[in-house]
Amino acid sequence: MVQTPQDAHAIAISGRYLEIWTLDEVARLIAAFPEIAQAKQIFPGARVQAARRSDLDWKTGDPIQDIFA
Repeated sequence: MVQTPQDAHAIAISGRYLEIWTLDEVARLIAAFPEIAQAKQIFPGARVQAARRSDLDWKTGDPIQDIFA
């Protein structure tokens, strides 16, 4: 994880084949997947292992969340 795109570029051109994330990319990821932030609030100390969108229609409800209602 690096602070700026310039930092990411410097690592990329060094020939090291790494997965490089900027702070801005991480912020945009969290904004695009607000469920991540919500999960971390509900389960303090939780670690996000993967994030993906589903084709569920959330307007019809969430059967798992309905259990806790």
